Amino acid sequence: MTARGTADLERSRTHHPWAREGATTVVRADDRRERWWTFAGLVANADLAARLGATDFDSLQIRLPAPVTGLDPRGVVAASEKPVTLWDRLAADLKFAECLPTGLRRQAASRRMTDDAAVSDVIAEPLDTVQTQA
Repeated sequence: MTARGTADLERSRTHHPWAREGATTVVRADDRRERWWTFAGLVANADLAARLGATDFDSLQIRLPAPVTGLDPRGVVAASEKPVTLWDRLAADLKFAECLPTGLRRQAASRRMTDDAAVSDVIAEPLDTVQTQA
């Protein structure tokens, strides 16, 4: 690993002391905000967020929406389907989208924004819960 990569990793470990390999963590702040730290990547977190009804996510975490607060997000995801509206929105933004039939646009968008292996790994990993101050 490069010196820069090593420094970034150490900085990340300092900011996320509760993180452990092979597990995801829901961090609950005193102000009732909950973030699910999956470290699964942007594509996997986009899929997970869509199934949870969340709109605030990045490659590391998902801010859990109010209906999911206090629940095990893995169970919510496992019991849900991928929302078709996500693929419709992405399909409309594909280059030359107007040249493709609707079904093919959805299929292309779905393939580009799907990481089923990472989603399965996240659901299968143990879930830690940590309470922090806001």
